[in-house]
Amino acid sequence: MNLDLVFEPFWDYRIIKCEYDSLNSIATLFIQNPESYVNHEIRFSHVSLYLFLQNWDNKFLYDSFNELSSISFGREFIESKNIKQKWLKQYSLDFNVVIEIIRSTLLIKAETVDVDGIRYNLEEL
Repeated sequence: MNLDLVFEPFWDYRIIKCEYDSLNSIATLFIQNPESYVNHEIRFSHVSLYLFLQNWDNKFLYDSFNELSSISFGREFIESKNIKQKWLKQYSLDFNVVIEIIRSTLLIKAETVDVDGIRYNLEEL
């Protein structure tokens, strides 16, 4: 299954709420069609990395309309060679989901994603 085709209709949808449950390793996005107001739930399970990068210019700006600008799938990683703390280098900074939200980016590494209750395996990417 091509996940890009599954998620393409959700581009430009409004993100109503974004939740991360670190104890259960679940990240959930609640999104809404801005025209029909139909709601959808995107739930990532077995999450081992959840990194939210707020605003690309290091200035905090509040966006009143958080839009799902794009989403892409595939294995990526951030090199940790510039990290000074040795104990931090043991943690993996690889991810398989990139979600662009206006001026912010959400990086996730998860095993599965459920879209309105339909499960897709991210490990096969």
